[in-house]
Amino acid sequence: MSGDKEIDRWSSFDSFGERALFCEDNREYSVRAITEVTVLSLAKITFEEKFGDNVQFIIHKNIIAKAFEQSRPLSKLTQIQITKVIDLCKFKFFEEG
Repeated sequence: MSGDKEIDRWSSFDSFGERALFCEDNREYSVRAITEVTVLSLAKITFEEKFGDNVQFIIHKNIIAKAFEQSRPLSKLTQIQITKVIDLCKFKFFEEG
């Protein structure tokens, strides 16, 4: 396709598209594999049944993990170290108002 632009690259166990499910919005980008991959695709109802109230937590963990990978000093941490740091984070969600 003309106009394709690489935005990011993902590694094993990364995820994409969950924000569109949560926010009831369309995906913003298309994804193209550059190597052989196995993909797990979930319908919205399945996603909600499996993750329920944890959806916001999962999305925030993924955002923080991506930020670590894009930070020059933090990107030197191993995936296990990043996961441990994120697991130590306390998340609080507040209703609007």
